Amino acid sequence: MPGQLFVHMHLIFPVLLNTLSDTSDEVLLLDLFLISNICQSESAPADQVDIRSFGLEEEALKQVAHISPFLIKFALSLLEMFRTEPTLLRERGVLIIRQLCLLLEPAQIYRVICVLLERESKHNFAQEMVSTLHGVLLTATELFILRDELRALANESSRSLFECIFIVWSNRPIALLGLCLLSQHYQQAADVALLLSQVDITVDVLLEIDKLVNLIESPVLACESFDPNYYADITSQGRGLVEEDISPRKLR
Repeated sequence: MPGQLFVHMHLIFPVLLNTLSDTSDEVLLLDLFLISNICQSESAPADQVDIRSFGLEEEALKQVAHISPFLIKFALSLLEMFRTEPTLLRERGVLIIRQLCLLLEPAQIYRVICVLLERESKHNFAQEMVSTLHGVLLTATELFILRDELRALANESSRSLFECIFIVWSNRPIALLGLCLLSQHYQQAADVALLLSQVDITVDVLLEIDKLVNLIESPVLACESFDPNYYADITSQGRGLVEEDISPRKLR
């Protein structure tokens, strides 16, 4: 992408962001393609976006130090759009996240969004975002390599990413349980399931449990069933959820 284009980025970027709300999938995909080119362009001036102006704490700045400032800026704007336009998140959120992971590095997408969500004050919005991100993480073919990295945790980068995701997934315990299963942390998964059995069960939680059960039986988590450590802990997980009292007084 020509370096001269970035001189006018203060005019171009808002237009690209607004175009994300277009009802045409073709327009949306082309828009994300342009945004991804901007975020990974080697011609982008390093000093055009000051990430310290985003109000991130020092630890958060360290987490995203190797990520394009334009990607951080875009992620901030995207979360704000999802926050103010819930319909966009519900109807196009999965498509947007999947396409970004196809065009850019999935680990960077998840890291920057999770770092930003750590400071999210609206719990309901954080839960909706986690549900969307978790569903994509466990089902999208674009994230096959990322899933393998989260299973292996073979280097510091993957371990720090896992910690980042784990913290944010705590907003949605069912998603946290799924993450523990994916990463083969079976004892932690059993602990989360036990905690779930002690809280009030809502219709929303029941729907999340149903999704998780389907995912456990899906090809994504099928390889886990060959792990001998899987059976002992998955039994306790299932027992904790199945034996939970879901009488009418606990359904809200």
